[in-house]
Amino acid sequence: RNYSITGQRRALPDPETVSLNEAARICRVSHRTIERLVEAGLLKREQVTPRAPWEIRRADLNNETVRSIIDRLLRTGKLVLQGGSSGNPPSLFTENEGDDNARHHE
Repeated sequence: RNYSITGQRRALPDPETVSLNEAARICRVSHRTIERLVEAGLLKREQVTPRAPWEIRRADLNNETVRSIIDRLLRTGKLVLQGGSSGNPPSLFTENEGDDNARHHE
């Protein structure tokens, strides 16, 4: 409006997509949890254009697998990114497993 320069018209937000922060709020989880779901390939993020904020489709948040993972997280406090139980988690210290196995066989 200033100096008779026409302003930029903003596009209306797409009601079918939400930001990562909004997705976290909707699901009642942290932003990092949403990022981990994306990294695991369970949620797909998109950008309208390079450098634009990442967006997630609302429908993807209601995917049965994603809902199951989030429900389990809210119930137990544990984020299990694959089906199955977390009863036997992988070892964090795989480099020492061979030494432990050798000692047990002596």
